[in-house]
Amino acid sequence: MSAPELTLTIAGFVARNAEIRYTKAGTPVAQASVPHTPRRRIPDGRWEDAGETVWVDVKVWQKDAEKFAQLATKGAYLAATGRPRINTWTSRDGQPRTSLSIDARTWGIQPQDPGSHEGSIQARESAANAPADQAWAAGAASWSAQPPF
Repeated sequence: MSAPELTLTIAGFVARNAEIRYTKAGTPVAQASVPHTPRRRIPDGRWEDAGETVWVDVKVWQKDAEKFAQLATKGAYLAATGRPRINTWTSRDGQPRTSLSIDARTWGIQPQDPGSHEGSIQARESAANAPADQAWAAGAASWSAQPPF
């Protein structure tokens, strides 16, 4: 039995289009940033910022990197789960810097117009073509009130 691994799940809106880069060995890695600013309601009913914005860089490696880079566009709603990493470095002006990232193992983009988004269509097609012994995929292309198992 292997030791459990810490995972982190984030969900939010992509701040800018994902970028894809390649390591020296040629491995593709795509990255998109998702910010979160805590907010609170003040007595007059308006909202105000209640803390610093936290930015999380979501990184997708290898075969999924190119598809992630195509789909993770500014304003898209992204959910991702993976291993968190704290990155520290010294900036050009000598200041210490820290960032939070996750190496995503699973991720998804919520279509802005359900049914018309390329990723949504591909997900339905791959589920429809999944082997019958995979109960989770049996009803994914058409929803019903009964679970497929």
